[in-house]
Amino acid sequence: MPIVTQELLESGLSSHGAYNLAQLHVILPQNEFTGNGTWSLRKGWKQRLIGREINQSQYEEFLRLKDRHLMHKSRKMPEQKQLWQETSSHLDSILQEIKSA
Repeated sequence: MPIVTQELLESGLSSHGAYNLAQLHVILPQNEFTGNGTWSLRKGWKQRLIGREINQSQYEEFLRLKDRHLMHKSRKMPEQKQLWQETSSHLDSILQEIKSA
């Protein structure tokens, strides 16, 4: 059974550096939430979670849900990725020109 570590938690962070509520419900005990499934979490939840065992399906679901909240229809994640790739490629070309000059 997987043990929750800082590295495991970091591997579940979205590209924006956050978790989504579904991910947290998968790995956190219900008593860590201060309301009825709200984003309000008890202070120190990460420290209490690190070192606990979770089952393999919890681990896999936690990672599967990564970035789920970013794929909402109103968000433009695929286009943003494409823009980033094109910008990066363009910057690489400029860098090559500078090096060869």
